[in-house]
Amino acid sequence: MDERIALLPPGMQRRITISGEHWMWTGGVTHGYGRYDGNRKSSSFIAHRAVWEELGFPPAEHLHHRCRTPLCVNPDHLEPLTAAEHAREHNPRPTHCIHGHEFTPENTYLRKDATQGQMCRRCLADRQLKRYYSLSLDERRARGLAGSEQRRQRKARTKAGIEMDGRVGKRR
Repeated sequence: MDERIALLPPGMQRRITISGEHWMWTGGVTHGYGRYDGNRKSSSFIAHRAVWEELGFPPAEHLHHRCRTPLCVNPDHLEPLTAAEHAREHNPRPTHCIHGHEFTPENTYLRKDATQGQMCRRCLADRQLKRYYSLSLDERRARGLAGSEQRRQRKARTKAGIEMDGRVGKRR
């Protein structure tokens, strides 16, 4: 048995079972984490935080379970992190888009507003093409999207000897 467990109050010691390298909490559980009521009548504490502070470690904003076992209260398996570090640890940035395209520097578009994150350029292009071709030619003309049609007409006029300065119907 680890000698640090002897430093804990008897109420905590009774609720800890050693399983390999883990100190498993066998007391109350809330949302998958151990709950320790201690001598307090009005509030309870998360067990791994109570053990951490009882053993003299400085209070931490977030304690991350490196062993990925929420009921483990072994301080060797806990790591103090800031809220941002803890969020990154549990929500890493994806490596592929939802359609399976890898996020590489060439294929990744970072949105200007940080709330939207990153986008796959290939999926973005596919979405734009789908939107473009879902419109009729008249709708594309009305929205000013029928660029290839206008280029074909300009080329035909140029071949016919009528040069335009960019405005329709205006000869040079």
